[in-house]
Amino acid sequence: MKRFLITGAAGRIGTALRAGLADKDTILRLTDVKPLGEAGPNEELVECDLADLDQFVSLCDGVDAVVHLAGLVHPSLSWEDALHNNFLSNYNSFEAARLKNVKRVVFASSIHAHGFARRNTVISQNTPYRPDGLYGLAKVFGEATGQLYADKYGMEVVCLRIASFRPQPSTVRELATWLSPRDAVQLVRRSIDTPNAHFICVYGTSNNDKGLYDTSNWKTIGYAPVDDSAEFADKVSKDPEPEFDRQFHGAHYTSPDFAGDISKI
Repeated sequence: MKRFLITGAAGRIGTALRAGLADKDTILRLTDVKPLGEAGPNEELVECDLADLDQFVSLCDGVDAVVHLAGLVHPSLSWEDALHNNFLSNYNSFEAARLKNVKRVVFASSIHAHGFARRNTVISQNTPYRPDGLYGLAKVFGEATGQLYADKYGMEVVCLRIASFRPQPSTVRELATWLSPRDAVQLVRRSIDTPNAHFICVYGTSNNDKGLYDTSNWKTIGYAPVDDSAEFADKVSKDPEPEFDRQFHGAHYTSPDFAGDISKI
């Protein structure tokens, strides 16, 4: 039996994984600050403050892989909220795994790690970081922490730069950024199972034909998405994005509190 820890398991992606990763040979250990309901077959529900390292270490006992999804998602997080819910939990996910000899960590990163990259550029795992807020900055921190733990401690780390996880795309932009629930399950499963990973960053989208991201390294983990946003092209809202937002990959995460010089970005 394999045991996978999923943090943020009550969220939209966590809920999809809870159903999609369930099988007779896998135990899912689930944690979230939100209610998780009743435990299903081969499920363990555990309360944990992920900002508390000792609690996170206990959570990793007997675990074969950590899938770290937890964190507050908002374009205008306060520093206090970001520190407690994002930065500390991101660090603790790697340190607790190291202390419990968990070899594989799958870290849910985000395209907001480079949200201020211009949208007319194709971005890749080698694109310089340009976070668009504290949420994106916490993802940069998490990726950098993963690189450290891979290099220094031999941990196997897969970072998933997730774009727009939805049941179906709802805007023109999401025709390029959509990640379906079915593909999200496959993406995480491949990230857990791919052998001999050191440190890998891959983009979390479905098989969309819009070319915002370099997805050439999907093959390194065997990810082959089956859903395509083109199916919904006639159903999405045609309302235009605000002029500011549509210039950047981070879209509406870039404009709150903006006081910079757009010409220098």
